[in-house]
Amino acid sequence: FSPAGKRDAETDNILHCHSCRSFTSITVL
Repeated sequence: FSPAGKRDAETDNILHCHSCRSFTSITVL
């Protein structure tokens, strides 16, 4: 277990969430 690794995973999830929202809003438009 690595706290730094977990932190990176959480950051990746946040970035993925933002990219999904951007893609969704573009699709809606």
